[in-house]
Amino acid sequence: MQRRQLAFPAGVTPNNPAAEICDALDNDCDGVVNENVPDFGQPCVSDAGLPFPGHGACRTSGTRVCSGPSATTCSAVKANCNTLPGGCTELCDGVDNDCDGLVDETFNAKGTDATNFVRPAVGQIGSSLWVYQYEASRPNASSTSLGSGNGYFTSAPAGTTLDRTPACSVPNRIPWINVTPREVEQTCSAMGGFICSTAQWKDGCRITPGTGNDCSYGYNTYGTPCRTSFTTTKYCNLGISFDFDPVVAGIQSALLPTASALLQNCFAPWGTNGAWDSGPFAGRANLFDFTGNVREITRNAAGDYRLMGGAFTTQSESGATCNFDFYAVNDAFKFQDTGFRCCFSSNPTL
Repeated sequence: MQRRQLAFPAGVTPNNPAAEICDALDNDCDGVVNENVPDFGQPCVSDAGLPFPGHGACRTSGTRVCSGPSATTCSAVKANCNTLPGGCTELCDGVDNDCDGLVDETFNAKGTDATNFVRPAVGQIGSSLWVYQYEASRPNASSTSLGSGNGYFTSAPAGTTLDRTPACSVPNRIPWINVTPREVEQTCSAMGGFICSTAQWKDGCRITPGTGNDCSYGYNTYGTPCRTSFTTTKYCNLGISFDFDPVVAGIQSALLPTASALLQNCFAPWGTNGAWDSGPFAGRANLFDFTGNVREITRNAAGDYRLMGGAFTTQSESGATCNFDFYAVNDAFKFQDTGFRCCFSSNPTL
């Protein structure tokens, strides 16, 4: 904002100049307004000086205006989240969407505004068992970026910070890879859940409870097709079944965003025409990328960490079956083709 300049006719000198104060006048008649408050007219925000997350999504911008003879204040005021395009719905995105001073609060730590918290996309695969619909991703990930932050909440290797990064379950984000089993356990616990057991993961992939069906892969459709190898109409992101760049000779392998539209029928069909899509269990959600994209860290009954489901690097389809639990790793293992999803004993959306 430019200061208002006052022009006087040639030869005319203003009379009785006074000390400059912050108002609408050039009190000292020097052609400049409010020079006694150097920040007058400067840009500002409604939550200046407040610790993170400040006003969150309700932050607004304004300018410094007079608030007394020698003082200014910011014209910006905190917005009401109900007036925002997304309303007050809390998302897993690293932003305080409902503007209550908390970021990405979960169902087990809702804060003072219990109406708004992150409701992850989950599917129910047992009477008291829910699992992430999508491979876990970071809040600041995107369809092309991994995002940043580790999953250590309570303990970490020497020299490693406790980033306390939440785990999201949303489509169209690059999954969280290079994660250790220790991080998975701490992160899923902070989300109000736990690391999926190997048996629970297998049930989610095979779609067995109460159906008699025993899928070999997480390929739709429900029934016999999920027991057979990939085809031109059902395939997941494995190193042998999906070509990331079909223009270049050979098969190029690469990580895809969660539930990528480039894949056909790559989900365990718990939803439409699925295992429990009738009676009291109608409307269940499909579970995406159980086969391929990233191997998923689980823990078996003996306490061993097992990698399940194959990955974009897998060169043999037999290594991506629902029952293939050969790979055991220690709690510090991490690799660029390995991720996870969380399980819950109660519905994390309520």
